[in-house]
Amino acid sequence: MSSLINNAMSGLNAAQAALNTASNNISSYNVAGYTRQTTIMAQANSNVGRWRLGWQWRLRFWCAA
Repeated sequence: MSSLINNAMSGLNAAQAALNTASNNISSYNVAGYTRQTTIMAQANSNVGRWRLGWQWRLRFWCAA
């Protein structure tokens, strides 16, 4: 039963991290020099099936009209 709860919590934590990233991107959209964040999720161990979180920064190019 404990592993079921751990798997569920892992999924919830992964979803929360993605939601936090999206929220940060939306709230910082108009900030000069802001670079968009992307949440990357990868399987940590194929035997366990849990997820680890990583963050990758991608540059957003701003054009001044």
